[in-house]
Amino acid sequence: METQGYRCSSSRYIESGQSAVPSSVLFAAGLVGNVLALLLLGQHRRRSRSPGGRPPRVSAFYVLVSGLAVTDL
Repeated sequence: METQGYRCSSSRYIESGQSAVPSSVLFAAGLVGNVLALLLLGQHRRRSRSPGGRPPRVSAFYVLVSGLAVTDL
């Protein structure tokens, strides 16, 4: 049962006149954004240590955003 609507299902190359640049740029932007988000979250967590030196309680926001950024990589 093959669908005729998807011509690229068995393609192994890019047809002439087509470009992989837009997809590559979007992929790179997503990768950079997620890594930047993880770095900023980690930096904020290190700066917000309590005076006793203990790490602060992890908030639900931190867990959810970190999880989203990691799984989106």
